[in-house]
Amino acid sequence: MHSPVTPESAAQRTRLLDLLQGYRATCIVVTAIELGVLEPLRAGPASASELGDKLGAHLPSLQRFLRALEVVGLVEQHANGVALTSMGRLLIDPDAGLRDRAVLTEAEYLPAWLDLRHSVMTGEPAFPAVFGMSVWEHRKANPELGARFDRAMADLHARARRSVLGAYDFSGSRLVVDVGGGRGALMAEILKQYPHARGVVFDQPHVVEGARPLLTDAGVLDRCRATNSCPKIIHTNTDTEYSQAMMSLNTTDLFGKKDVVIPPEVRIYELSGTMHGGGDPTQLPGVVYVMPTS
Repeated sequence: MHSPVTPESAAQRTRLLDLLQGYRATCIVVTAIELGVLEPLRAGPASASELGDKLGAHLPSLQRFLRALEVVGLVEQHANGVALTSMGRLLIDPDAGLRDRAVLTEAEYLPAWLDLRHSVMTGEPAFPAVFGMSVWEHRKANPELGARFDRAMADLHARARRSVLGAYDFSGSRLVVDVGGGRGALMAEILKQYPHARGVVFDQPHVVEGARPLLTDAGVLDRCRATNSCPKIIHTNTDTEYSQAMMSLNTTDLFGKKDVVIPPEVRIYELSGTMHGGGDPTQLPGVVYVMPTS
């Protein structure tokens, strides 16, 4: 016997159905990118038959698929065929990083997320269980996916730059560590605005290779280290401890060969666009967790 339907239960049912069927919209977007359906529309509207000829697609199925694209807001009907919406143009904009995310979703994210139960039951990442290797090894073995991930992260960092400097005051920070900092674009902006600060950009080896030219062009290379080896952070609470630590490293700089010495009464901030397997970064002391929302 069904429970009585109330406005609240009806809304909850609708919400649950949206959650359960969300995969449909994801697959529609991913398939549009995978098949190249949107690219021919850059120049203007096209009919379904014109698109079918270019793609070699089954015309009745393509027509239904175009209606699905219209429902999710990527195309719209014109008198002479279908055309891209502004959202459709954004999806295939090479500088937006969204097309790359769509490819990564199909190739990596969906297969791994479908085995989420593995992580819940074992505490281990699902990706190696599905692919037989870590996500970084998979991208190294598939350079195209690695390049797509780098472009998607560059877009993420670009959006962070537009908001983080206005949202957070780094004037009290002598050292900023950006874990997963890409090629250092966000760090460069921070160091330019706060000339007293120094920075460390930590990321994968092939990523930080591109940091030196960017940091050089920004004029901050002398105050920033880009590395794939996360430095040891040595905290000091007194001037004596600071002097001893500096002497042990045989350096007059904050940066040793592999270590970073923090003077007393100096707070450290670590910015993270993403944290993989590191717990909740918002609960770590001295961490500013950056997740762009626009």
